[in-house]
Amino acid sequence: LSKIGVEKENIHRIFIQTRYNFDAILRILGNDAVPMVPKWLDREHDEIKLLLPAMLCGSWDERFEGDKRVIWMIINHKELWLFIFDKLSKDCLKKFKESIESVLCYKNPKYELPEDKWWCASSYDKVPIYSEYLISGILQSLVIRELYIEDELYGEFSVPEIFSRIFNAINCWQQWFSIAPYFPICVEAAPSIFLSKLEEKLNKNDDEFLMLFKKQGDPLFHSNPYTMILFALEKLSWNRNHISRVIMLLEE
Repeated sequence: LSKIGVEKENIHRIFIQTRYNFDAILRILGNDAVPMVPKWLDREHDEIKLLLPAMLCGSWDERFEGDKRVIWMIINHKELWLFIFDKLSKDCLKKFKESIESVLCYKNPKYELPEDKWWCASSYDKVPIYSEYLISGILQSLVIRELYIEDELYGEFSVPEIFSRIFNAINCWQQWFSIAPYFPICVEAAPSIFLSKLEEKLNKNDDEFLMLFKKQGDPLFHSNPYTMILFALEKLSWNRNHISRVIMLLEE
């Protein structure tokens, strides 16, 4: 890539984006504005439609029963959206929106255990039905939809509205703990909604939400979820449109 003139700082990004797949690399190098169309798009319409669940979910783990119910690893998630999002039906979008809420509002069963048992929850059969791959993949779909797809998609697929509904539906600390590891991805898709919810919860001194700031046990076995809020705010601090709100929140 260096020999054909690709800048050094872009090479690593391309490899990460394409997962070293040669055909995908060629399509990106063809034209960033109008990507080269992959040959599999020539297949029958019904065959292409089979890729829609993969496009929406992004990635998953077949060992998790919930992953199989909601829906395999995609080489380039963004590329798949750009090429086949127009094949989505209204009914497919409706079902996807319903799945989003059930996945992102899910309570990880490990939080049914005493705090000192969280780290070994699987030993007590307290295993989530959805994998982190599926959750991250769905969130990445929402990021791609918000940042790269301008079409209305039947006028009923507003990413900020989806996040607003999700955050409003979360009503216990177990749900906040379950979604907290994904806050840094959430802010990419709906930064204003995230900031507004954070401001609201802090102003109201919401006890369930404030549990995120409670120090957990031994750091060797526990991660503190409030660090995910800090990572999310750090990401937003690079945006001039959000920096002032970030500073105000950090002062609190």
